[in-house]
Amino acid sequence: MKKVALNVISHNYCNYKDFSFSKRKKFLSSLADMYIKVFGVEPWNEGYVCEKCGKLFSLEEINLNCCWKIRLYYDSNELIKGFLSWFKKDSFVGIILEDTEKKIGDVLNLFVGFCIWWGTSINKLNDEKLKLLDSDLSLLVNNIRKLYPDFDLSNFFYLADMWLIKEYKWKGLASKLFKRREEEILKNWYRYVLVRTTRKSDVPFKWYKDKLWFKLVFKYNDQQDRVILVKKLSTNEKSS
Repeated sequence: MKKVALNVISHNYCNYKDFSFSKRKKFLSSLADMYIKVFGVEPWNEGYVCEKCGKLFSLEEINLNCCWKIRLYYDSNELIKGFLSWFKKDSFVGIILEDTEKKIGDVLNLFVGFCIWWGTSINKLNDEKLKLLDSDLSLLVNNIRKLYPDFDLSNFFYLADMWLIKEYKWKGLASKLFKRREEEILKNWYRYVLVRTTRKSDVPFKWYKDKLWFKLVFKYNDQQDRVILVKKLSTNEKSS
């Protein structure tokens, strides 16, 4: 097992007075590099894209021939803009997973995993992320209410992205990240969390449903086979 460290960051992480501009820049570019490494391989294969037909290629793909010009799928600068928008959220919290045996220059450890979350309301989350029609939003709310009548629709945590570089998977690190995330959420007196994932790849869906005891509350009718799950946090996991 590689030596790893978990470091909690908050919405003002990039504004610390003792955090130099060069270190902020390296921090953000390291996040972008990690994001590309995670989503550039299976099951997403968002490494390269054909500009004409939209076909995706893994970063590990050797044959990049297609009907038109091939380019990188992600733009690092655009990713960084997205990260900065997260950090501006008052209730934003994240956890960086670092390999303490590998350095990025002389400033940072190598980033190998990351998870983020923030407090929100169901209407705000729908506007920003879920993009459900009114009828589907009503169905989601009704399904949540059936499971948890005391679910506060105006004040819960949305579990956004959780990434782990391929070489660091299957070592118990994802569970370690999630456990620490739940501990931080409980510190803020939140009891309910909501997550959106996909069933296109069985791994994340089964991990949330079978190992972390999330409950399925909504299914999208789309090619990505996306779903929404919810969980009541408890010190006794299975009681939720």
